Amino acid sequence: MGRVYATEAQLIAYGAPPGVTVPTGAAASWSLARASEHIDDLLTLAVYDTDVDGLPTDTAVVEAVRDATCAQVVWWAETGYSATGAPPRYKSVSLGSLSLTKSDAASAGSSGDAERYAPTAVRHLRLAGLLDGRPQTTGLTTGWW
Repeated sequence: MGRVYATEAQLIAYGAPPGVTVPTGAAASWSLARASEHIDDLLTLAVYDTDVDGLPTDTAVVEAVRDATCAQVVWWAETGYSATGAPPRYKSVSLGSLSLTKSDAASAGSSGDAERYAPTAVRHLRLAGLLDGRPQTTGLTTGWW
């Protein structure tokens, strides 16, 4: 099992907008594990200190990664996207005289990063300096060998 950056209790404490229900129990564990994979994907080129399990050690980074993970799960619950990256298919469904309305995301038909990552998750990571995109030169020496 990969790294999981938040617990169910932290997800609940993070909160959600009114009317949005975050998963609990086994569904929360599964969603947090998938969200952590998404955050790992965003952090591919980020440089930060970790422990032997690959978890961040700096308090500010721990909080940013935890909050980004929670934000990803909340965004899935809010938008109807699944943790697998599939967009919601229908905004509304009726059975009497069958009436289906495609969701805006399903109608758009694209599957870019804007639809994979919660904007708030990206913001948490960016504000912590994890997504600034600048090359890291810590520990490098300069001069002629």
